[in-house]
Amino acid sequence: MAQIYDYTLAKSEKINIIRYKSKRINERNIMEELRKALEAKAAEAAQSAAALTAEDRIDDANLEKIRGNVYGIFVSVLQAAEKQSSDNLNQRELFERNLERIPSGWRLARDKAWKRGDTVRLVQEDVKLAAIDEVEQAFHELWR
Repeated sequence: MAQIYDYTLAKSEKINIIRYKSKRINERNIMEELRKALEAKAAEAAQSAAALTAEDRIDDANLEKIRGNVYGIFVSVLQAAEKQSSDNLNQRELFERNLERIPSGWRLARDKAWKRGDTVRLVQEDVKLAAIDEVEQAFHELWR
């Protein structure tokens, strides 16, 4: 009877290991897709900024650069989450944590700009927060 139990336990452990590996592979695929999407959005913003600069629309170009920088920040966050996941930390949890933490400072800056009547800063912070909304939307679409 002990041999049957050991065999069943071993089989159960193998299934759990396979499930864990499958989950990790799936998670990596999703995070890779998110990284590609964010890199594409960053490249799109850079192209748009270059086109606007060529048209002497410097203010609009600067806003596009800001938007592109937000996407670049979250590409870096994904890369950091991937490196830290080797310590058994979940990439998704790390990304979500930063998705909440990073924009909180931007929201505070937006509120301060609103109170001071600093419209330039207000628009810049709004662009950052709009880009964050796009990042969150892409993240949640991939993790349905």
